[in-house]
Amino acid sequence: MKSEKFYMQIVAQIRGRIADGTLAAGERLPTERELCASFGASRASIREALSALEILGAIESRGRGKYIHVPAGDGEHADAEFRNRFFHDDSAFDLFEARLAIEPDMAALAAQRGTREDIRGLSAQLAVLEAIGRQVGAHPDRLDKAIEEYLEADRTFHLLIGKAAHNRVLDRFFSGIHHTLRRSHWRLLRRKVALSAPALKRLNREHASVLAAITEKNARLARSLMSRHLEDLQQALF
Repeated sequence: MKSEKFYMQIVAQIRGRIADGTLAAGERLPTERELCASFGASRASIREALSALEILGAIESRGRGKYIHVPAGDGEHADAEFRNRFFHDDSAFDLFEARLAIEPDMAALAAQRGTREDIRGLSAQLAVLEAIGRQVGAHPDRLDKAIEEYLEADRTFHLLIGKAAHNRVLDRFFSGIHHTLRRSHWRLLRRKVALSAPALKRLNREHASVLAAITEKNARLARSLMSRHLEDLQQALF
């Protein structure tokens, strides 16, 4: 099974097994290792397929396992939803590979070239992120709205780091990657790692550490911290 969009074929096959009753609602999916063997796929492709199915509501996570969430009769609607959100958009792993390739070096350049004005802008944006985090802790009933605000503020923080690198060509690539984060299915993906006050506190600590390294002109540390931040996000998403 070879294709540029290999994970989509895996999604289609799992959807087919749900539709024909081979996989029933409430049934636990095989482990990632077993799915890799079954589909002849890499772990990365399996994780991407599982993320797509989870967004659609076809499966859900419970503890360390993933379970079928929808009855077979929901298949047609879910397939249409998947096509609308995924078939014409960028791959999750492609996006993160691009971010991991670019953003750590952009953070290092920001540490080397960032101006006082850049630092002030980043500090102000970090304050916005921290204020939203406190709002979530104080008003959990407003979680959905606060998370949406946080995701947009987070995107702006990363874009400001890109601006602080002062390389117009890299900034255009950087902005293009982050534009993808505004699309609906990316927002759904990212909500998986930002659904609680403790999660936002952790993310804000990571943001503050990156900003501190940039402020101190420590390019090596800024690169390392940004890499770790993105790798943690990738691990949480997939």
